[in-house]
Amino acid sequence: MEQKIDIKSLYDELSKTYAIEYRNSYEVIYPNGFEIKTYGNRYVKLVAVSRHKTNKHLVKIIIKTEKTIDDKQYLAKHFDEVIVTTDHVCMRYDRDHFFENINAKNLKIDDYVSVYDESEDKELIGTIVNIKDLGETEDYVYDCEVDDDMHAFYADNVLIHNSQFINIKCVTDHFKQQYGYDENLGMHTLSNGYTY
Repeated sequence: MEQKIDIKSLYDELSKTYAIEYRNSYEVIYPNGFEIKTYGNRYVKLVAVSRHKTNKHLVKIIIKTEKTIDDKQYLAKHFDEVIVTTDHVCMRYDRDHFFENINAKNLKIDDYVSVYDESEDKELIGTIVNIKDLGETEDYVYDCEVDDDMHAFYADNVLIHNSQFINIKCVTDHFKQQYGYDENLGMHTLSNGYTY
């Protein structure tokens, strides 16, 4: 059964049933049997939900979508918003209408993003109309990891990139493909002693 839930509430609900694993400053839950909406109006496996405290800046990104109603000239405008840290990776359309990964702090007014329209159960191209700096937070921020090559999910109906800190595989796969690194890239040790 499809259910819309904010990520904080999802984390809180899952924490009642599933164990919380601690990875550096992250608290991670690995649920079973949950799916989340991603690009292409598809559902993919939800691998993990995480949270951590931060003192980073938050930004509220406001997106406008427009559509005609019943093939008439009437344009319906709808606004969605998503709140992320300034370094969270977002999915923006480039000039050729392909997605590119970009930190939220580098988004600009009039950039195009993918928005899920609940009323028609389809995806639309939305235009960023406002980016508000909400200042620093000292609270928890939340993220998801999905089992999909695109590594993205709809948060508040806006397509954003999933966590790169939980599953380093998406990062190593990118470097292997982009720069031709061999399979051993996934076996190096980080300076903090963790092997990935």
